[in-house]
Amino acid sequence: MHSLSPLPPNTIHVVITNLIDNANYYYALIINRNLVDAANIAALASLLTFRRPECTLGGEDGQQVVVHPPEVREPLPLIIHHLPVAVTFGFFSNENLVVLNPTYHEEVVMTGRMTATLNANGDVCAIQKPGEQRIFQQIIMHCLKLAHVKAGDITAKIKDAVEKHNNERALQKIKRRSSSVSADVCGPLPD
Repeated sequence: MHSLSPLPPNTIHVVITNLIDNANYYYALIINRNLVDAANIAALASLLTFRRPECTLGGEDGQQVVVHPPEVREPLPLIIHHLPVAVTFGFFSNENLVVLNPTYHEEVVMTGRMTATLNANGDVCAIQKPGEQRIFQQIIMHCLKLAHVKAGDITAKIKDAVEKHNNERALQKIKRRSSSVSADVCGPLPD
């Protein structure tokens, strides 16, 4: 997340995703599948398509942040190495029954849940298991193996969609003017 700011690396970053902008679309996702996984995919796609203005340090002391408008300098993408993909599992009173990405109807009757967040390499980024239902270690390990496969699939789909979006964006790219070339706003100079 260091690519969010031109300031030194000890700067704190906060990323907030807003799912309210297109409530009808997200409502449709929530009805059929769980909100955590859908919001995770939306946030990852947003971060991958976000472009921040290019910034440089300038001023008399060389410590003033100069934000360059997009008409002058091409905005920069964030540098993201791995995508943490959330995969939710539903558990039922019978410990042998596990559901991947439970539907709304399954969520109503399930007795426990676990959301594992992994990247495509299989690195575990987070695990959330609310509630008091006991889950055996071998079931958790099995879920993590399934989540690894699912994270790879979802990562590929997100990257394909982002590549398509970036290609469309490149076709609609606005023309930029160089900051070093002065514009002739008054007409030709008199002789």
